[in-house]
Order: sequence, then C-alpha cells, then structure tokens
Amino acid sequence: MPSLPKRPCTKPGCTDFMPCAAHERKRRRFWDEHRDQAIRSLYTGAWATYSKARLAEYPICTDPYGEHKGRLVVAGVTDHVVPHRGDRGKFWNPLNHQSLCVPCHNRKSLEERERFGAGGSENDHEHTDMEAVCF
Repeated sequence: MPSLPKRPCTKPGCTDFMPCAAHERKRRRFWDEHRDQAIRSLYTGAWATYSKARLAEYPICTDPYGEHKGRLVVAGVTDHVVPHRGDRGKFWNPLNHQSLCVPCHNRKSLEERERFGAGGSENDHEHTDMEAVCF
C-alpha cells in the first residue's frame, strides 16, 4: 500500500514534516501527564505492534459519523469502541477495536471526555456484548 504524502508540521514556524519529533514529544508528554497510570501502563510496545498489524489488515476508517460520504479514508488509529478505562479485558478484546482516521478518533475521544469525563463511562454498563457495537 503506498504511503500518504508527508504534511508539514502544523505548529507555526516549524519546517519539519508530521509527525514532527519536537512537537510529538511535547504532545505525548502532555498526554501522559494527564492520563491515569493504570491506563498509561496498557499502551506498551506490544500495543503498538498489535495496532500497526491491525491497521495493516483493516486500513480504512470505519467512519462512525458518516462524514466520509462513501470516500475511503485511511485509518491511522486503532480505537476502542467501548472505552476500556484501564480494564485489560476491554483493552485487548479484538471485538472492541475499530480502525479510525485521526479526525474521527479525535472527535470520538473529545465527545467521550465531554460526556463521561476522565473516569467511568455510561458505555461500561450499556454494552455487554461487544459484537453488537463493533462495525
């Protein structure tokens, strides 16, 4: 599969291409400082390897918002359909994974944080059968 053309870093004045190493480190540091330690401990090299392999197998965004209007958009994130909130079972359950493009993933994450906060999720008790919610 051909790779996408590189895009310039979005930070004003930066001449690097994305992901810009300097700004990526800052973004990761900020994210890590605001994540619960139990959740952070799940995002290991094993997850990165799994996610990369899964995206190779399922490379197209599932378009949960219907905004791609039939266009095939390359996914860049393995997302948890039901937020795992540190639960290893939900974290590693392949039925709880979907491929999303970065804009869809960011929108979904923001909506979850606004609706449920950083703690528990309404979804934790709504969806007992993961197959029912997977795309």
